[in-house]
Amino acid sequence: MRLPNGMQIEKKAWPKHFNAVLSGKKMFEIKLDVFRCKPRSYAFMMEWNPRMKQYTGV
Repeated sequence: MRLPNGMQIEKKAWPKHFNAVLSGKKMFEIKLDVFRCKPRSYAFMMEWNPRMKQYTGV
């Protein structure tokens, strides 16, 4: 999905952390990285399967 007037930032999350946020057990996931954001940027947490080395599609 592309969003107008900003940047789309996709961050990998392992299933344990992704599911905790999805279920509401965790309210957020902190990701430290160096990247530049613009106003109206959106960050998307995407579930990553480390064994298969691919996104799950959830």
